[in-house]
Amino acid sequence: RYIPDRAPDGQIYIMWNLSHPSQITDEEYSAYDLVCIGSASFGKKVRDRIRVPVKILLICADTEIFYPDSDPGREKEYDWVFVGNSRHMERKCVTWSIEHGIPLKVWGADWEKFMPDSTKYVVAENMPNDKLPELSRNAKDTVCDHYEDMIENGFINTRILEAFACGLPVLSDDSGVLKEMFGDAILCYRDEAEFVEQAEKMTREYAAVKEKVQKLWPVIDE
Repeated sequence: RYIPDRAPDGQIYIMWNLSHPSQITDEEYSAYDLVCIGSASFGKKVRDRIRVPVKILLICADTEIFYPDSDPGREKEYDWVFVGNSRHMERKCVTWSIEHGIPLKVWGADWEKFMPDSTKYVVAENMPNDKLPELSRNAKDTVCDHYEDMIENGFINTRILEAFACGLPVLSDDSGVLKEMFGDAILCYRDEAEFVEQAEKMTREYAAVKEKVQKLWPVIDE
């Protein structure tokens, strides 16, 4: 929690809430002059509860950094990739990838307890932000997940938009709004069986999925 310092005369305080909505109280929202919410459905709920102005401000990506490969047909160095720490908990998209033989490469820390033979999968404990766009352009697919309170309240992982901006197909747990935003360009799962089914579809129909992702670029850029 951050408490705005009201000492400076005329200072304006704006909160942009993009994740972890369950950790923010109405009291904290109300301490700001303007609250921006990265979920349309959740933003409307907050607007009904507090007196501070609430605006819907969805996630975005810097398209001067995240953009498609100039040579979309070039051979990719990586097949499936995942960027993220373990958060000291099982992340099902990573667990299921390994259990079902997906050749996943991981950039993140604290995976030893949750991944048998982690050195086989973990490339490095960190992926610098300035290197992330090139990794996204140099991979075929990525898996993604959300915190439970993000799924329940219509928030989406910023990494999904960044991946799409680079032309990278995404397999993600279903946040409820992904299909509304990206149509059938994104493949979603709700359980392990659907994860396996969608991963197989990604491989089997890769050219078609990739083409749908590439068609998102003008929308994302705008």
